[in-house]
Amino acid sequence: IADYKEAHREEQLQKAEEELDNMQRLQRATQPSIRPRDTAANEMKKQHQGNDSDDEDDDDDEFLKQFRMQRIAQLQKSNAMPTFGTLSSKSPEDYVELVDDMDPRVFVIVHLFEPSMATSRMLHSALDKVAQTMEYANFIEVNALEANPNLDLICLPAILIYKGGKLVNNMIKFTDGLPKAFTVGDVKEALEVAGVV
Repeated sequence: IADYKEAHREEQLQKAEEELDNMQRLQRATQPSIRPRDTAANEMKKQHQGNDSDDEDDDDDEFLKQFRMQRIAQLQKSNAMPTFGTLSSKSPEDYVELVDDMDPRVFVIVHLFEPSMATSRMLHSALDKVAQTMEYANFIEVNALEANPNLDLICLPAILIYKGGKLVNNMIKFTDGLPKAFTVGDVKEALEVAGVV
């Protein structure tokens, strides 16, 4: 949806620029030309009109240049990647809404955790630090039993990776692939191997 909106905005900008350019051409083409009978006066007026026309063209060019620069700056600002840099707790409802509404360029890293499990608490601590170094990914945690009361705890801690509203990686028993005393670097490396950059 964001790509569609962005493409639509760019299309509108291009149409507006074309309309402005066409209007300026039309104005220049429909300006009345004066044809005096006196040749000396005619020469002076031609020189004067030429200077005015050049001045108007310069003003038009300058206006268009400024307009384009402003629009480019606006588009660059709107195209900037959102940044996060924190691990935040979400309810299951907020988690679903966040994944659906997130900018499609952004990875959403979901930690399904159970506070009574030591590995979940260790992973929470590591993810909190990893989130600060991977600020273009949105790190959230969701209590697994709140999300699914029938969930078997043997699959925890789990990491779900979303992009563009779609699940791109489901890493159950995430810490089983890490050293027993895993570090922040180990967690970050595992996420990078999974495609999160």
